[in-house]
Amino acid sequence: MLKRQRLNTAISTALSRLAIYWNLALWRAIWQQSQRYRWRSITAEVAFLWVLGLLGASFALLQFSQQPYFKVPTGALQLASRVQQILAIPTPTEPGQSLGLLWLLAVVFGASLCFVTGTERLTYALATIYQGAPSRRPGWAGKLWPWFLTIIMVLIVGLISRLVGPIGTVANASAPSTWLSWPGVTQLLRWLVSVGLVGLGVGLVHRLSPRQWPPGCPLWLGTGLTVGLGLGVFGLGRWGATWVQTQALAYGLFLSLSLALISLFAWLWLVLAGAQFNVSAMSNHGGPGQTAWKGRATPPPPSFESFKINR
Repeated sequence: MLKRQRLNTAISTALSRLAIYWNLALWRAIWQQSQRYRWRSITAEVAFLWVLGLLGASFALLQFSQQPYFKVPTGALQLASRVQQILAIPTPTEPGQSLGLLWLLAVVFGASLCFVTGTERLTYALATIYQGAPSRRPGWAGKLWPWFLTIIMVLIVGLISRLVGPIGTVANASAPSTWLSWPGVTQLLRWLVSVGLVGLGVGLVHRLSPRQWPPGCPLWLGTGLTVGLGLGVFGLGRWGATWVQTQALAYGLFLSLSLALISLFAWLWLVLAGAQFNVSAMSNHGGPGQTAWKGRATPPPPSFESFKINR
């Protein structure tokens, strides 16, 4: 009987935590804040800078892979090859002229600046949501903090690419098609670990963007929202890109690029929406000091002494 009560309590607690995602007041607050602070402009700016950095980094990685004295990590090379595939750039049959080492390092530095500038813009927007205004860390910590966050995100993306392979590639036809086989189970575990890494990366960006975390503000509610809806966006984008490739449309490259940019834009918007969801959930449930899934504290009944004073 006691175990059954504990089970019922755990189920009710889990359902109450999930029910917050259906609170229309929170979604209304997210939409109002997105219009007030112009999230579309912020996400478009960050997406442009990241895509520009990705193009430069992919070019440099593919150039480095042709050098006999330099070995490119597998995950990074897979990402660069995927960008080459999206842009429909043919692989040269003969090794062409390569840039010098100094020029390649300059391209890498320029791509890094694009990545860091986009990350800095994103973290400022998140700090504005959590604190009301971005507050730069004093000294060199404030200048190097966007570089630190960018390195964390690049490492997580590299690990994910290493686990699941190039994103958007078609599975081998000779591989078993059932998930009950050992290769299928291994691939499923890889995807689950990758989803966990995505959630960890989004949570770290949320947690480390503001200088001081608001007391009592939840973290994983908005992270779960971003990861859950982001996976849906990723699935739709991958399905659309596969459909464009199978249709053999004329100038289908433009449509594929548009789908990739829309997916990135939606992911960035969901990151900001997750932050606003955390803040709205905290404000909607009694402010700092209370968890987001607990209701407001019931005030105690008036005592007899207070009744005499009122008399």
